Amino acid sequence: MILDALSKAGAAVLGYVTRRAELRAEAAARAHELRAKAAEQAAAIAAENGRALRAWEVAALENAGWKDEWFTVLLSVPLILAFIPGAAPYISAGFGALEVCPDWYKVGVGSAIAAAFGVRPAVDFFLTRWR
Repeated sequence: MILDALSKAGAAVLGYVTRRAELRAEAAARAHELRAKAAEQAAAIAAENGRALRAWEVAALENAGWKDEWFTVLLSVPLILAFIPGAAPYISAGFGALEVCPDWYKVGVGSAIAAAFGVRPAVDFFLTRWR
């Protein structure tokens, strides 16, 4: 009788421990599955962001047209004039005049130049500076 009671108690304890181990294994499997799904979603989002960024850069280059050449010439003028004797005071005066321009104008010009060359991080820099 005592042996039978101990046997039943042992079986109950063994059943409890076994079921608890099964529940822990199921919880670990669910947690692993959730982490895997989250990783898949993060990878999909990163891939989509990469595609969107590439598409934006391609569109910016396709739509640039004459703007990038015009900005290249415009930005080269002070560089070229710096090597011409007597032109340095005019370059300094021009940059001095730009110093007193409103910030919205400087940000607009910087954003336009960055967009013409398809440099997305520079556009973001100028836009966040304006905010």
